[in-house]
Amino acid sequence: MIRHMVMFELLEQAEGKSRVENAHTVQQALASMAPLCDAQRFEVTLNEKRDALSKEIDVMLLAEFDSWEKLANYHNHPQFKQVIATVRPLRKNRWAVDSVV
Repeated sequence: MIRHMVMFELLEQAEGKSRVENAHTVQQALASMAPLCDAQRFEVTLNEKRDALSKEIDVMLLAEFDSWEKLANYHNHPQFKQVIATVRPLRKNRWAVDSVV
């Protein structure tokens, strides 16, 4: 199983909206991929920011795929490029981790 985790830190203001408003936009954009990809698990969550040491992350994607090929298919899906076009202008940083579990 391949676990794909992506975490986003958003800009304080972007596209005329606040960080909180844009977190919901990012969540919706990423979640739109769920029915289109062949993932065993696909979750997009907002960080509740309860950790005392780290409040940078706003949105997290957690997806699990049966193979690297299925993860690649997800990245190559035409809708994925539209999601990138929505998310990229809103983010300050992006971190990704791909691991075998």
